[in-house]
Amino acid sequence: MLQKWPVFSKKEIRALQGLSYQEIAFFVLEAFIDGEITSEKLQMIIQESYRNFRHKTITPLLQIDANSFVLELFHGPTLAFKDIAIQLLSRIMNYILQDVNQYCI
Repeated sequence: MLQKWPVFSKKEIRALQGLSYQEIAFFVLEAFIDGEITSEKLQMIIQESYRNFRHKTITPLLQIDANSFVLELFHGPTLAFKDIAIQLLSRIMNYILQDVNQYCI
C-alpha cells in the first residue's frame, strides 16, 4: 500500500521527453502502484490497454498555429476521451480483483 505520495523531480520529468505514451504511463503508474503489481505485469497491462488505439502515439498533439495545440483524445476503441483512462483502469482493477478471487462486471 502506498505510504507516501510520489514526487517527480524536474530531471525525471525532463527525461520523459521523447518516450512513448506507454513508457510514460509505466513510469508514472509504477510509482503509485508501489509493488502491488510486478513491473512485468504492469508493462503487459499497459501494452494491452492501448493496443487497439488507432494512432501509434495514442494521444497525438497537433500544432495548429505558433502557440496553439490540440491534443486528440479520440483514437481509442470507442472514439471517446474516456478510453484513455478506462482501457487501463479496467485492466488494473481486473488484475487486482483476480488476485483476491473476485471479479467485476
